[in-house]
Amino acid sequence: MRVLDRIATVSGVCGYDTVTSAAWRGCPKARSGDYEKAHALGIAAIVPPRATEEMRQEKVKSIAALRSAKEINMRPHLLLCA
Repeated sequence: MRVLDRIATVSGVCGYDTVTSAAWRGCPKARSGDYEKAHALGIAAIVPPRATEEMRQEKVKSIAALRSAKEINMRPHLLLCA
């Protein structure tokens, strides 16, 4: 949701009016308008909603996996959501 709240367009993020170096010219799709169209449709256009029962089952499976794991490998950025 924060992405949608704070980034309305990819202009200046992955597409630029001026090429600053040969190494980075921006993404060729940055001017396609695809992100902006999805942004206008809302979060469900980017991250499709899942059924409540499906989410409940996935939570049960993930908790079981955590409880039975000898160790838990995590990417550091996931701790920000924890």
